[in-house]
Amino acid sequence: MLAVFKSEGRLLISANNGEIEMNYSYRPRPPRPKPVREGEEHEVTIEAISRRGQGIARVEGFVIFVPETKIGEHVRIRITRIGPRYATAERV
Repeated sequence: MLAVFKSEGRLLISANNGEIEMNYSYRPRPPRPKPVREGEEHEVTIEAISRRGQGIARVEGFVIFVPETKIGEHVRIRITRIGPRYATAERV
């Protein structure tokens, strides 16, 4: 039987009457640089539609919301706002 316990920065794994103790700590990830900047223009393809009806495009995996677009449209956009996990843009 395998049992795993976490307590006060320690990880204890118990298997078949043998125990292994490991230390662990939580380190937040360093922020990744965003592949877009406010005011930049990009050519993108709308991949999906958000719950709010905005088009969703990506630049190097970074999500960009573009209002008044449809899936499959290839559009030129200008970045208007950048958040921690996504950006918003307008059509040019």
